[in-house]
Amino acid sequence: MKSAAIHFFSGTGNTARAAGIVERKLRDAGYSVDVFRVSNFSPVPLKKYDLSIFAFPVYALDIPNIMVGYLKCLPEGRGMKAAVITSFGNWSPNTPPGDAGCCLTRAANILRSRGYDVFYTNSVGYSVNWTSLLNTPTPEDNEANRKKGDAEAMAIADRIIAGEGKIRKPRLVYDVGSRAFGTIFSLFGRQSIGLMYAADDRCNGCGLCSRSCPAGAITLANGKPEWNLRCEGCQRCINACPRTAIQTSLVKLLIVLALELVSVLAFILLFFLPYELILPNLSVGSAVLSGALIGSLAAFILWFVVFVVLIIPLTYWTLRAAGRIPGAQKAFNASISEKHRRYLDPGFNVVEVRKGTEKHIK
Repeated sequence: MKSAAIHFFSGTGNTARAAGIVERKLRDAGYSVDVFRVSNFSPVPLKKYDLSIFAFPVYALDIPNIMVGYLKCLPEGRGMKAAVITSFGNWSPNTPPGDAGCCLTRAANILRSRGYDVFYTNSVGYSVNWTSLLNTPTPEDNEANRKKGDAEAMAIADRIIAGEGKIRKPRLVYDVGSRAFGTIFSLFGRQSIGLMYAADDRCNGCGLCSRSCPAGAITLANGKPEWNLRCEGCQRCINACPRTAIQTSLVKLLIVLALELVSVLAFILLFFLPYELILPNLSVGSAVLSGALIGSLAAFILWFVVFVVLIIPLTYWTLRAAGRIPGAQKAFNASISEKHRRYLDPGFNVVEVRKGTEKHIK
């Protein structure tokens, strides 16, 4: 009997749904299948399989940090057949679909560097889950998206079982642009989401958000959740809260937007200064470094230290401390997401993380 492994990360259940369809198809085709849910607390399996499938959602046209860490810690594939499936968000079957960006190419490259024979990559669309900033699709559109996505997942499973090779590659310019956008989100955007969350007066301290967070980014303080800078931005906590108590705070949102605006303006200012007129060229052995290059490197280091190393953590600790002050806590509860619909796949179990001592992140 052939063996297969499905490794998937899923914030609100879209990827889990697609992975479940592929699992059932593989079992019907005679495979023995092991399924691994990926989080920052899941050890990497060492067993060798005839086929390995890696599935995850698209975050800002790139791979979630959790999945990157998992892929990079895999044991040597030694030629093992592998396929990659991504899920992206749709509003409705009648609107333009989402896009995988650089996800498929980047994941395939990581797997090949680990010795895997990646023969198939493809994407499947389900419903948008970004409740924190945007309203999610209507229940009717969710149902239509699921039917369409399920059909796509079934077709993908059939092609993988048949051994059909298909590698989806974006155009070079789009690939480079999506990598840059994904990197920016990975460094700043996902952390900003955690900075913007607040639990309102409906929170009863049940701890579901903390127990189910795949990044381990949520702890309870005085019966209320607090988010740290490891937030993945997966939207699980805000969509899964049984009392819809987790919100995007308007006050925190404005603070984060102001911080990011200042950061962008500082970046532009620093990089457009005429360093070639300010700094002399520097000779290093036989090489000559221009004043423009020296200035640009120094500007980037200064910007990175000030905003990434100092200001973002300082903002986090300030907001965290302010959130424990009764008056400030009420101000933080003013929300942009209170009336937004919540989105979880109907079959998705959010309580899947058990914090242990073994982690796959290096």
